[in-house]
Amino acid sequence: NDYCRWAAARLSSIRFNETVEAVTYDEGSELYTVTTAAGTVLRSRHLVLGTGTPPYIPEACHGLGGDFLHNSRYLEGKAELQKKKSITLVGSGQSAAEIYYDL
Repeated sequence: NDYCRWAAARLSSIRFNETVEAVTYDEGSELYTVTTAAGTVLRSRHLVLGTGTPPYIPEACHGLGGDFLHNSRYLEGKAELQKKKSITLVGSGQSAAEIYYDL
């Protein structure tokens, strides 16, 4: 839609048409590693999931430790997120774009 195209044009690190195959969390480095079906590997200290309604946590994220939340809990976690130096936002819908813009 027009809004998504508008928002995407303002995001230098956005990626389209990529399927997340795995998400792991390393306690030692306190980093998430996100691996896509294309083999792209991304690392971040924080992870935000924007994967739809009702809240859906992908199987790859079950049992992870660390600092992540679903967008359905964004408002209650916003103040803490704003203190972070780096955040990874996973999702392709309007909620993900709005959270990115808001932060």
